[in-house]
Amino acid sequence: DGTAGSIFLIEDITGEVLSSADLKTSEAMYRAIVESLMEMVIRFLPDGTEIFSNRAYQSYFNLLSSDQPEPSFFSKVEPADQEMLRSDLSVLSREKPDITVAFRVHRGDGTTAWNTWTFHGVFDKEGLPRAYQGIGRDITLEIEAKEHETARSEILHALSSKTVEFLRMDSELDLYRFIGRN
Repeated sequence: DGTAGSIFLIEDITGEVLSSADLKTSEAMYRAIVESLMEMVIRFLPDGTEIFSNRAYQSYFNLLSSDQPEPSFFSKVEPADQEMLRSDLSVLSREKPDITVAFRVHRGDGTTAWNTWTFHGVFDKEGLPRAYQGIGRDITLEIEAKEHETARSEILHALSSKTVEFLRMDSELDLYRFIGRN
């Protein structure tokens, strides 16, 4: 008949739009939680390239005022501890994706501190690491307290052994000569 016509195809995408909005809301809530944590949060590639860090991490390493993030998570790790950390990360797998380790880091203010980190490996279909996510905290005061307690314990042990020697000393001995020898 030659008359013009139109065909309309209408598809309801309300569910997809709502899902997208829900996803954005969920991501914003998650980011707000991560940013408010006092613990440091990092995500980095297997070569150490940082792809995300929270405010606590950035503050700890004095990165808040910098426009450029540090190029590598590993650059912050004490050189003597880097190989151990890389080795620990290399044993992670889809079957065992998590590990907790302690190591020394160089803070943004130039000081060396102890951190403990729990890392989670993210793996591809072939089982190769795609990224690592970690949550960490400073344990310097705990390490120093433990070292202080160990030193104190050694001193007390030495004093107690000398006290026992002193008590066992022959009463006829010259006290000053005894002390001078020991």
